[in-house]
Amino acid sequence: LAWIRFYVQRSAQQLPDVISFGAAINACRKGAQWQQALSLLSIMPAKKLVPTIVAHSSVISSAETLSMWELALGILGRTLQVRLDLDRSCFNAVMSACEKGGQHQVALGLL
Repeated sequence: LAWIRFYVQRSAQQLPDVISFGAAINACRKGAQWQQALSLLSIMPAKKLVPTIVAHSSVISSAETLSMWELALGILGRTLQVRLDLDRSCFNAVMSACEKGGQHQVALGLL
């Protein structure tokens, strides 16, 4: 986890960019560190960075893996608010999170 922080908070000469944040968020997803992934996604706008669909998808995938349907829906809503082009995998991950969380009606509502 320390290397992720180092990667995102590089030296003063190099400010973090969308790509470095995306890589760190994806690393958090792979390491089941959903809270860190969500935190990184949340601080991007304060750093004047627009989160990409890849960053949103990584957090949604983390939520899906852990059956956190409410988090997955929240990130989906945030993604729709910033008008990112969603792909099928985002909706599938949210529906899977809802199904794993026993929220079948919510999943059906996304169709």
